[in-house]
Amino acid sequence: MHSTKLPRNSICPCGSGKKYKKCCIDIDFTWMEDETGNIYKSIPLTEELAVLLEKKSKRFKDTFGREPEPNDPVFFDQFYMHDTPENIDDAMLEIMGLANIDEAFKYAYKKTGRIVTEINKSLIPDLEIKEWVEAVDEYYNLQDTEKKSDDKQSIIESLISELEPCVMILGMIVKRSGSFDENYERRFTEKEYILFCVTKTFKTMKSIVANTKKGYIEDSFVLLRTIYENYINLLYISNNPSALENLIAIQIGIKSGTHEYGINKKGQIDKRKIIDNKTGKEYLGHISNYAMVNSSKYSIDVEIFDRLYEFLSSFTHPDLKIASHYMNDDGFDPNNGQFSIEDNIILSLFVCSFIFDELLLVNNIGRELVNDIAIYLKKLKAKLLKLEELNLHKSLSNPLIERTKFLLERYLQ
Repeated sequence: MHSTKLPRNSICPCGSGKKYKKCCIDIDFTWMEDETGNIYKSIPLTEELAVLLEKKSKRFKDTFGREPEPNDPVFFDQFYMHDTPENIDDAMLEIMGLANIDEAFKYAYKKTGRIVTEINKSLIPDLEIKEWVEAVDEYYNLQDTEKKSDDKQSIIESLISELEPCVMILGMIVKRSGSFDENYERRFTEKEYILFCVTKTFKTMKSIVANTKKGYIEDSFVLLRTIYENYINLLYISNNPSALENLIAIQIGIKSGTHEYGINKKGQIDKRKIIDNKTGKEYLGHISNYAMVNSSKYSIDVEIFDRLYEFLSSFTHPDLKIASHYMNDDGFDPNNGQFSIEDNIILSLFVCSFIFDELLLVNNIGRELVNDIAIYLKKLKAKLLKLEELNLHKSLSNPLIERTKFLLERYLQ
């Protein structure tokens, strides 16, 4: 596509409002305009960048079997790489920290998306340099007025620091209480089923940790739904130990051949019933998550289910209510999203705290382990309650906080 230099008397695209000839024309880049009217910067390539682009072009040809065309992305491997723009920003800020860069410059980078140095200053419009300088000045002006914001960040960071201990506690429970005999599939006890749910939770929490480090927030919500379902099953069996026979019949009996689905009056398979082939005893063929959560001694659990399960399920299925998380104003964007990594971690800690609540009631996991869980929960719940001061996502967080308040008394006695 043919492009031409922007006319000298045009308004400068940098946003200054000045004519190009009185603004950016003497800077070391050129404003260009293509045939469709799109305006862009033309910046001379450094030798290092030219070598990098040549390597990218070769890799493109190796991958697609053709030369790259004008509309192909230069960094086409972005679709495979794990890094999102947010992760790249975080990595940049981490590097700046390791290099002992002034906090004001880090603030200006976060606000403007650029770094101004003596080397690149000649490639940046005056207006953008002005924005950078103002951001640096703003940092110093805000130091005495940001205590409330600092307190908010401190609360969140303190809570996020509990993620690692949470995973370690889960792992410790599995390690110290997770043994069972070789015939466990046919002789699942209440304790063994609960520890099965805990083991699944431990493994899934490690996946959530890995996902959040890469910025895969929506997929972490999908994983969190499985942890919440672990809690619902654990809750149900804790309150209805005899119902374990139903779950064994559903999940193991059909597969092993010791049970089979019932037959209705029309001679058709009825999956609502499961029959023990040996005794003829009939079991429920399906127990809904809603029925399980209704077994809770705490009515707030039902309210939490109504809100949290629907929220997490919306990320599990193609639910158009959350389509905005995958779109921006220009089209579909896998890097877009309206929730933060912190949101996912906080919800994960809430759900894990529910699981720990129930584990305190399980027999035969050991007094020392119960004490470890209780001590950790006392600390975790105290931090979770501080979220009430922040009013984050109130429709989700309010019932979670209410439940936490209700049960915290157990650990303060």
